[in-house]
Amino acid sequence: MQRVVLKVDLNDDRDKKNVMKTVSSLNGVDSISVDMKDKKVTVIGFVDPIDMVSKLRRQWHTEIFSVGPAKEPEKKKEEEKKGGDNRNVPKKGDKKDANKQVAELVGT
Repeated sequence: MQRVVLKVDLNDDRDKKNVMKTVSSLNGVDSISVDMKDKKVTVIGFVDPIDMVSKLRRQWHTEIFSVGPAKEPEKKKEEEKKGGDNRNVPKKGDKKDANKQVAELVGT
């Protein structure tokens, strides 16, 4: 699956409705969202972006903004793996625990 973001010149809710109707007629569309503020249409599914743009260009000026994977990679998990294990690091208010850990490490 892929995510296709298109920039479409939409003027009102009537255009939005017609764009959604045109895009939904294509095979392989899983979801459609329209952002009227930025005038962007986001389509997720197994759809050919060129075919989609050619259908929309019949009525509206359309440009491909981006094409990519449907799900963005989870950056949080990757950062945790790179950061290492932080379980033994004391918190700011844990002075007693920090002193105990230092004493254990020193061996006194």
